[in-house]
Amino acid sequence: MLIPEQITLNEDSFIYKHTKIAFHSVESLMMQAEDIQHSYNFVKTHKSLHATLTIQVSDTAIGNRGVFQIKANRGFFTDFKNYEVQKRLVDALQNFYSLLSQKTFSHRLKRTLDTGDAIVAFRYGSYVFFKDGTIVKNGSFFSKIDTSSYEYFLSYATISIRKSTPLGKIFGELIGDKSIDIRANKDVVTALLFELYGLSF
Repeated sequence: MLIPEQITLNEDSFIYKHTKIAFHSVESLMMQAEDIQHSYNFVKTHKSLHATLTIQVSDTAIGNRGVFQIKANRGFFTDFKNYEVQKRLVDALQNFYSLLSQKTFSHRLKRTLDTGDAIVAFRYGSYVFFKDGTIVKNGSFFSKIDTSSYEYFLSYATISIRKSTPLGKIFGELIGDKSIDIRANKDVVTALLFELYGLSF
């Protein structure tokens, strides 16, 4: 499997920029990719492809307080590369992200569940997911996981929540649905929503 050439894989870790990072130290993963169509004077010219993998680890001495990024095609001369070359580099980073997701999933899942207590299922950023399905954001009621009253939509970056009534659909189209950004540890969050609340997409 093709992975970025600056990455060296070991059985229980990987090496990036001469730094060894144990799989069990990975706390959060976020993959972002952009496929950009460029134009000049409203005429389409060429396409470019970019990707960034953001990794948070428990060792705050690594990167910026434990957060660092691995990038594909981020640089001044990126747009001069052949698109197929760009795609191979992005695919390699995507492959590494998939592998790292699998290697670190159980640890990241346990870490998320450990944020819960007798009434809280888990905490995720500014959100608190209660065992009864209530979702609180920054101390205020946000929504509730209830498939009989709400509809849920999964996109690349978010989960959107809409009341499953004609009025709820109208409001959603006019002002937008409520949404939760789940790019960080997306695999963990969607797995927990399914296992704890039966929510599938």
